[in-house]
Amino acid sequence: PLFNAVLLVGAHVLSAQRAEFRPYQDVFFRRTKELVYSRVEQNRLVYVQVALLLTWYSDGLEEVVANAWYWIGSAARTAIGLGMNRASTNARTLDSLKRTWIWVWWVLFQFDTLISLSYGRPQCL
Repeated sequence: PLFNAVLLVGAHVLSAQRAEFRPYQDVFFRRTKELVYSRVEQNRLVYVQVALLLTWYSDGLEEVVANAWYWIGSAARTAIGLGMNRASTNARTLDSLKRTWIWVWWVLFQFDTLISLSYGRPQCL
């Protein structure tokens, strides 16, 4: 799912310059969403990252699951379930994993703030 989410972001960026990339956004969004719902990935950190990347596909305001606010909520609930909101100073994990968790948590916090302001809805965190 992470690979398809990255391709979705690439199609989104390229579609601003070339219109032929616009249909790929829908293809990669639907493919990523199906992989997320199928739970093919075992690492839940990947699901947080995927949900953050899926916020790039927020064109479908009539469809709730194509809404950036929905994906931020999904990422926030998964991150809290992982314990990313807790201090990791005493955790017995690799330092690189601790840094990744901190980085992803703060990106999530910033996205949550911006999306909540954009949609006029409450923050998840």
